[in-house]
Amino acid sequence: MGARSVGHRQTITRELVHKWSIDEVFITDFEPISEDRMALGAQLPRAHGFYCEYPLQNRQPDLALLVEICRQACFVVAHQQFGVPVEGNNYQFLFQELDAELVNKRPLDTTRPVNAVVDSAVERVWKRGNMVSGLLWRFVVQANEEKLAVIRIRMTWIERTKWREMRVFMRRGRSLPSELKMPDPPTTSLTPQEVGRVNPENIVLADLSYDDEVSTATIRADIGHPVLFDHPIDHIYGMVQLEAARQLAVATISRRTGTPASEIRMTACATSFTSVAEFDLPTELRARVGSADDPAKKHLGTPLTIEVSQQGRVASRFDLHARMD
Repeated sequence: MGARSVGHRQTITRELVHKWSIDEVFITDFEPISEDRMALGAQLPRAHGFYCEYPLQNRQPDLALLVEICRQACFVVAHQQFGVPVEGNNYQFLFQELDAELVNKRPLDTTRPVNAVVDSAVERVWKRGNMVSGLLWRFVVQANEEKLAVIRIRMTWIERTKWREMRVFMRRGRSLPSELKMPDPPTTSLTPQEVGRVNPENIVLADLSYDDEVSTATIRADIGHPVLFDHPIDHIYGMVQLEAARQLAVATISRRTGTPASEIRMTACATSFTSVAEFDLPTELRARVGSADDPAKKHLGTPLTIEVSQQGRVASRFDLHARMD
């Protein structure tokens, strides 16, 4: 079957995309094309408590939403094409690298649901012994016969029993208790408008400061957030860090240009996640605005480099672009 034969009538089972909540499942269908290719269907929400706070407007697609759709596609491919068991939820998946770019400037027509087709191609396979333990995917996301984004994701996975052993060793090395006692999320001094949000519960920065060269902030990670933390997890995972970087980027550009943060879009992001971020340590972000002098990337807008760290240890680094609508 061809890539465009995937359906959009209903979402797939939530276990396949590692979700507890049905309303957080965006994949609607999948169809293997070859050993390392799969076509997947997805529907972009017109209104959503986190990914689409401005409903019923023709807007450019949200890059973070497209990343989340492809992240869900990773799980489908790993389980359906590479034999990682779904039953028992016995594997911890780890987000390691992301490279995402919007390739269409036109806004979406959201007067009707937007049905997307995702072409998944596995570019590299890692093995632990004879078992597949990691994949590098290239996704092409299309809607209405037009390409929306190209997204690469690298993930690895490990048996949960080994993951728990690693986490105990890791936390002891950081002078933390072996067992995490979840702290209350910090309060925030920011308004939704400063970071391009509507709902104050969606603010993931606790504070924000600027000088001529650097913007700084700390992450506000709320384990009770129904989207960012659909189910319990023992660390601040990649999508939360991505949202924190996005909010810092749009707030920084808004302050420099006077443009409302709600009119600034993340257009590209190259990311490496290098260390596990703990809930019970302050998570700091530092952003520097670069020079948009690369002709090949000028259409993406303002470049920023954002580093996420704890105790001087880098957890992730974002080379991010954002532009005004």
